[in-house]
Amino acid sequence: STKAYTVTVTEAVASAKSIDSFSFLAVDNPSELAEDVHATISGTDISVTVPNVTDLSKKLRVTFTFTGNEVQVDGGTVISGDRRYYDSAVIFTVIAGDNSTINYTVTVINAP
Repeated sequence: STKAYTVTVTEAVASAKSIDSFSFLAVDNPSELAEDVHATISGTDISVTVPNVTDLSKKLRVTFTFTGNEVQVDGGTVISGDRRYYDSAVIFTVIAGDNSTINYTVTVINAP
């Protein structure tokens, strides 16, 4: 004799969300940077100190890694390699697979 069974597999939705690294690379910003600049990430605060000659009124190309499904700034998707202004704090929102979010505040300042 035989018996038929129905098996349902449901994939768990990931809730992981974080920015894991954040940098400005000289190769991507040759007119602004002579060397790579790496951020300090403390909780949801990302601080970057660039050389004092860096003009923050120009767009900088960022390199970052993250855990989650998507990163947004001002409601639009951001990818590593995008250029944007950092002359004031910028909020990066990381969205997880379960649609939960976390905001990171990115502050870029010129070295003294």
